[in-house]
Amino acid sequence: MDLIELPKDIHKLVNLRYLDIRGTCLKSMPLKIGELKNLQKLRDFFVGEDHGSSISELGALCNLHGSLFIHDIEHVVNYKDSEKAKLKEKHGLEKLSLDWGGSGDTDNSQHEKIILRSLEPHSNMKELDINDYPGTEFPDWLGDYIFCKMVSLKLKGCKYCCKLPPLGQLPMLKELHIIKFEGLMSVGSEFYGNRTSSSTDSFPTLEILRIESMSVCEKWCFDADNVGSRAFSHFYIENCPKLTGNLPSSLPSLTLLVIRDCKRLLCPLPKSPSLRVLNIQNCQKLEFHAHAPWYHQSLTSLYLIDSCDSLMFLTLDLFPNLKSLDIRGCENLEELTVSASDVSPPNFNSLNSMCIRHCPNFTSFPKGGFAAPKLNLLTINYCQKLNSLLKICMS
Repeated sequence: MDLIELPKDIHKLVNLRYLDIRGTCLKSMPLKIGELKNLQKLRDFFVGEDHGSSISELGALCNLHGSLFIHDIEHVVNYKDSEKAKLKEKHGLEKLSLDWGGSGDTDNSQHEKIILRSLEPHSNMKELDINDYPGTEFPDWLGDYIFCKMVSLKLKGCKYCCKLPPLGQLPMLKELHIIKFEGLMSVGSEFYGNRTSSSTDSFPTLEILRIESMSVCEKWCFDADNVGSRAFSHFYIENCPKLTGNLPSSLPSLTLLVIRDCKRLLCPLPKSPSLRVLNIQNCQKLEFHAHAPWYHQSLTSLYLIDSCDSLMFLTLDLFPNLKSLDIRGCENLEELTVSASDVSPPNFNSLNSMCIRHCPNFTSFPKGGFAAPKLNLLTINYCQKLNSLLKICMS
C-alpha cells in the first residue's frame, strides 16, 4: 500500500478502537495520536523525526493490548519522552517489537541504553523482539526473572553489544534467537544467569535456540549441565566463522540440529538419542563420531555438506530408521559400511533417498549390499574413485 501519511485530524475519532497500518509506507504518526484514548489495538507506531509524533504519545493509550511494533526509535532525542510512553503500565500488551532501524549506528551508546531502559514493558509480556539496538550493553530488566510469562525473545542486529543479558533466568522462555551481533566475542556463564539454588536449572523450558551471524564470536560456553533436562529440542548455529570450542556433550531432548558455516568449530557432535534431523554444512573441522547405535535410533534425515573432513567411514547400522541420506563434499569419506551378516544383508526399511556427491576419495558401498525396499531415489555424482556400485535388494 502506498499510503504515506494518516489524516491530520484522525485524533478526532475518539471512539476508534482498532488501527492497523501494516504494509503502508508511513514514516511517522500524525500529531495528537495520543488523544485516541479508546484505542485498543495499534499494531505499528512510527516515531517521528523533527515534526512527527513523539513516542510520548503512547503514554495516553492505556487500553492497548495484543501486539505493538515501535519503529524508528533512533529518532527519540530525549529519554524522558520514552519514559512517558509508559510501556511498563500497559499490562494488556503481550508482544512488543522495538526497532531502531537504519544502520544501527549511534554517537552515544549510553543514551541508547537509557532509552531502552525506559522502554521496559509490563511483566505480562510474552514475546519481545529487539532489532538494531545500537547500545553496547542491555539494561538490567532484560533477562530479569520477573518476566515469568515470556516465551519468545529475538535479539537481532545489536552490532555493538559485547555482552548478553542473563537470559537463562527466564522460566517460561521457549524460543530464543540471537542474530547478527558483530561485537560479541565470547559468551560465558553470565548468559545462564544467577540460579537461586543448585537445583534450579537455567533455560528450564527452552525449546528453540538459534545463534546466527556472529562474525567475531570465538567462544560460546554451552553450560549444558545446568540447563533443564527438556531444553533444546531445536538447535541452530549458523554463520559463526570464528566460533571454536565445544558444543554441549549431551542434549537428550534434541530433535533437530542445524550447524552451517562454522568453519573453525572443532568438536564432536552432542549425544542426542531423540535426534531426528541432523544438517551440517560447511563445517570442515566438526567431528562426526560414531556413537553407540542407541544414540541414533530416532534419526530420519542426515545431511553432511562440505563438512566433517575427519570422517572416513560411515556405518549405516547406526541409523536404523534413516529415511534420507545426503552426503556432499566430504573430502575424506572413503566407504559406507554395514555390519557383516552370514544370514542376509542388513535391512533399512525406512530409507527412501540416498545421495553421494562430490566425494573425491569415496571408493565403495557396503560390499555385501543391503536391503532398502522403499528406496526411490539414488544419486551418485563426481565420486572419481568409486570402483563398484552398491548391491541393493529392493524387495
